[in-house]
Amino acid sequence: MKLAVAYLRRSTDRQDQSIEDQKRECLRFAQLHGYRIIAFYIDDAVSGTSIEGRTEFLRMMADAESPKREFEAIIVYSFSRFSRSDIYETFGYLGSLKGYGVRLESCTEDLSQGPAGIVMEFFNGFKAHTESRDLSRDTLRGLISHASDGWWNGGVPPYGYDLEYVSNRCEALQRLRFNPDGTKKLTDLSTNQSRALMRGERLSVTKNDRCRLVLSSEDRWRLIIRIFDVYVNQGRGLKAIAEVLNSEGIPSPRGKSWTTGTIRSIITNPVYTGKLVWNRRTSGKFHVVRGGLAVERERADFGKLHLSGEEDWIVAERAHPAIIEFAVFLRAQQLLSERGKKHGVAAFRSGRAKTSPYLLSGLIHCTRCGHKYHGMYTPKGKANKNGERLKTLYYACNSYVNGKRAECPNSKFRQGPLETDILKRIGHQVDAMLKEGGRDRLQASIARDLVSERRDPGPERQRLRERIKTIDIRVDTLLESLTPENKRFVDPRLVALGDERDGLEARLRELETVNQEEVDCDALADEIMASVSCFEDLFREGTIEEQKEFIRLFVERIELDPDKKTGKVYMKKFPVPT
Repeated sequence: MKLAVAYLRRSTDRQDQSIEDQKRECLRFAQLHGYRIIAFYIDDAVSGTSIEGRTEFLRMMADAESPKREFEAIIVYSFSRFSRSDIYETFGYLGSLKGYGVRLESCTEDLSQGPAGIVMEFFNGFKAHTESRDLSRDTLRGLISHASDGWWNGGVPPYGYDLEYVSNRCEALQRLRFNPDGTKKLTDLSTNQSRALMRGERLSVTKNDRCRLVLSSEDRWRLIIRIFDVYVNQGRGLKAIAEVLNSEGIPSPRGKSWTTGTIRSIITNPVYTGKLVWNRRTSGKFHVVRGGLAVERERADFGKLHLSGEEDWIVAERAHPAIIEFAVFLRAQQLLSERGKKHGVAAFRSGRAKTSPYLLSGLIHCTRCGHKYHGMYTPKGKANKNGERLKTLYYACNSYVNGKRAECPNSKFRQGPLETDILKRIGHQVDAMLKEGGRDRLQASIARDLVSERRDPGPERQRLRERIKTIDIRVDTLLESLTPENKRFVDPRLVALGDERDGLEARLRELETVNQEEVDCDALADEIMASVSCFEDLFREGTIEEQKEFIRLFVERIELDPDKKTGKVYMKKFPVPT
């Protein structure tokens, strides 16, 4: 009997064939065609539009390549279970299987291995990929329409609100309340009977049902009013409000202690004014919303977090009952900005760096020539209907970016893997900081190091100005001595001096904007710890500027070796518990 394995995949779409159904069909197919299945590779709740996240698929392909492989075929329920990804990526894996001598069998389609099978594979792969794109576009159009009409598009509602499900005849059917312990309370509005949904249990609704925000229990929405009143009218800070709520034993939205980050998320959320704002961010595979329309994404951006400009937000005024007057909300934002400046919390970047997608620009140094790495991209393929071409994003040595590739060849590193590695390292340090005692040690460090530097920036400013002046003199001298014969020796030195001068000027601008008032170490520590505790939220929802500022809180320097394709990260030594 021939040996085979089966690959089973279910995406996040609830209409997908279940894993058990696929398994049953694969076993039936194997019995009919003389196979014995010796292993199952299962990717549950994973999209097929990309290989990313499909760990079992990659393990299966590695096993297929192994000289110790025992199976001669892979059985899938349908070709779309194997892949819905880019047609060229799909053909790459199909070609690999052919090279290994492994057949791909489908329970529902004829995938013969002759010329007709090749055509069928192309057709099925293209069909599956096109269906995914069409589904993405149509789904996004539906979400745009829902949000424009003030309907909730999914997720946990803001504290102070519950979800109310409505039929296509606008009849209120049931209400869902999220509890701090992760459970949910479901109330049938026709019978007024309630039942509990356990953590992870999903609510079954029809495709025609819609969802809107309604006021939660009185104690919850009155607490929102109280938080804004204390912050705006009584002058209490985020930390003071959190301490009061914790001392009163009031559970926070997530069942943990109230923190400055939790209070900040409430203070800054426009939903409490009755306004529904959607599409502030998206990580859709194929499309984004621009100008109220679903627009195709560039292939290099598939699945990446996209922060939308305010002009692309979908805003529905008076979508649900307001808890806070708009004037009060605006005053809270003004106070938040003023108090942040007073505590010495300043933005890290300005100008183009605010929107540049390269989070590590300026931190990376080349070990070969000493120049810094900057973001660059290479266009691929033909332009789409919007006149845009696909892009692959890299970090590259400044010599390489400026066309001097002979001086520093092969000096490119892919953006995605590099940034992912850095964020993982930061995550480990965040975990350490959040341990007991981390906050107090951080405050002591600020008082010892940061504050002293801020109080008297004069000497450092003077040193920077003198070094800039020296660099300018050196540059003038080099330019005067420049000849066609020595150009290839002088140019790298000019670039290095230019990089150094840019860094010195950036630091000088920071020091010249330092507020000479007394820095509140306690408040600054709270601001940093609030950012640390919201680490994941920041990299889902925060601006590019905020993300860069946070990374530089932890990373001192990154060195990349283009010869060995390795790197070294110098992390700042924050005071964490030992």
